[in-house]
This record gives sequence, C-alpha cells and structure tokens, in this order.
Amino acid sequence: MIPPLNPYDILVGWEAIAEEIGTSTRTARRWALTGPALPLASPRLPVYKPRGRVYALRSEIRRWLTDAIRGSRVGGP
Repeated sequence: MIPPLNPYDILVGWEAIAEEIGTSTRTARRWALTGPALPLASPRLPVYKPRGRVYALRSEIRRWLTDAIRGSRVGGP
C-alpha cells in the first residue's frame, strides 16, 4: 500500500519548482526537457504534467539535486 503524500512535499507550478531548485522558471522548464548542462550527463528534472498542470515532489527534486551535484564533482578537479 502506498503511503499518503505529505502536502508539504508537493510543488505545484513552475514558479514553486524553480524556487525549490534556485533558478528561474525558464531554466526549470529547460531542465525538465533536457537536464542541466553539467560535466556528466544528468537526468531531466523530475516533473509531472497531467492534464496541463505541472507539479513535482520536493523529495524527488532534492534527491535529483543531490545526485546532480555529486555527478558534477566526480568529473571535476
């Protein structure tokens, strides 16, 4: 059985998602399509778009950011 989601964990709209990752809404949209330009290829930003609305889960965004930062350090100096 899937546990219920915490309402705090749900980010609704590009503005809320962009604020969570510390970028503009335009950058958040681009990362959702292509992923960030990091030294190592990183997966796209985890967002969901059912019926025209966009949302993301804060926990997934934070895990994605952590993984992206770790991946960029692996290829760095």
